[in-house]
Amino acid sequence: MEDISLVSVILPTYNRAKLLPRAISSVLDQTYPYWELIIWDDGSTDNTGEIVRSYHDSRIRYFSGANHGAAYARNRASEVSQGIYMAFLDSDDEWINDKLAIQVDMLNAHINIDVLFGDFIDIQETTREKYRTFEQFANVMKLLDVDWVDDSLFIIKGGLLESITIEDFIATDSVIIRRELLEKIGFFNETLRNLEDFELWWRMGLAGFHFAYINKVCLTRYKPMGSLSSPSILSCENVKKGLDFCLQDALSKGRKDLVPNLKNLYRNAWQNLILLYGSSGNGKEMLNAFFQATKYGFNLGSIRLLLEAILDYKYVGKKRVGIIDL
Repeated sequence: MEDISLVSVILPTYNRAKLLPRAISSVLDQTYPYWELIIWDDGSTDNTGEIVRSYHDSRIRYFSGANHGAAYARNRASEVSQGIYMAFLDSDDEWINDKLAIQVDMLNAHINIDVLFGDFIDIQETTREKYRTFEQFANVMKLLDVDWVDDSLFIIKGGLLESITIEDFIATDSVIIRRELLEKIGFFNETLRNLEDFELWWRMGLAGFHFAYINKVCLTRYKPMGSLSSPSILSCENVKKGLDFCLQDALSKGRKDLVPNLKNLYRNAWQNLILLYGSSGNGKEMLNAFFQATKYGFNLGSIRLLLEAILDYKYVGKKRVGIIDL
């Protein structure tokens, strides 16, 4: 009997009208035909709606609302979806054409797998730098305890949470999840505008979900100038907020052993804030960020960043008021 497992493809978008056709086309080109594409427009002010309505495929459904962030958009799209499997795609990325076919076959064949993700290619559009992520983070992925199933499928038995705190090699766009389990654990944390995907994997890992990955590229992810991944004070504060959720969840599950693994992520967030506050001319918060970073272990990098931030701070100050005394 032909498989008809419906996959709900969740695509949030915000002012990506020029890039959106690439993502939509990559869904339309899937060799696996049993999908629905739920596009949630998160308050776009460009012609996103016009672009989506130009596609005449009954499998595509379009919704729009006020801007609340990617987590909110994904959750609202998920609520109106109907598939037994759920997959995610960002509006500026694209899948390879057999992504869903491969993943659905594997989930149907291995009912013990809850979350399945795959390799992906990252392209920095400003520099055209291109790399395959699993190769880039091979040393980190070697820390995973896995069952080798075949040439491409690996079921993770341990080490997932420890590994993703070193390098997060799970791209949301590469993931497919069983809907019933996602509903059980809860969807993306809508109070976060950054780190919402990491927080979900962390929560799932603590809950005992079974992760697996395919050693095959299933996604090309583009990093354009001005993407949401570019550091900002607000994004760094959101990262710290997400880490606070992860910390509390680990403690509530009796996993104090995981707390040290979050240390570097906290320090990285504070180190980013050293530079950001310096370049914005906020000397008080720049120094506070430096001292907060040192609480997570003394690091020469923090001193280097502070020196860079001081130079930026003085430059901004002179530009604004003529001279700044530090």
